[in-house]
Amino acid sequence: MKVLVGCETSGIVRDAFLDLGHDAWSCDVLPADTPTNRHMVADVRDVLKWETWDMLIVCHPPCTRLCNSGVRWLHKAPPGRTVEAM
Repeated sequence: MKVLVGCETSGIVRDAFLDLGHDAWSCDVLPADTPTNRHMVADVRDVLKWETWDMLIVCHPPCTRLCNSGVRWLHKAPPGRTVEAM
């Protein structure tokens, strides 16, 4: 199967599908954490139009933006950090 893993920079999910023999690719607006020719720096919505995919997996942003434990930092950066860096 031709698999697109959207919103992933780690490559963990993509590589798991590659190990199973699938034609797997990842994409994100950020570069991959490790060098690979199987990652596209692009919006997943655009990549969906470029090819025909058999499966789409959309991951999620970093958990620091999803969990309540860090909600106090959503609009005000912690000491030594900037909102842009978060």
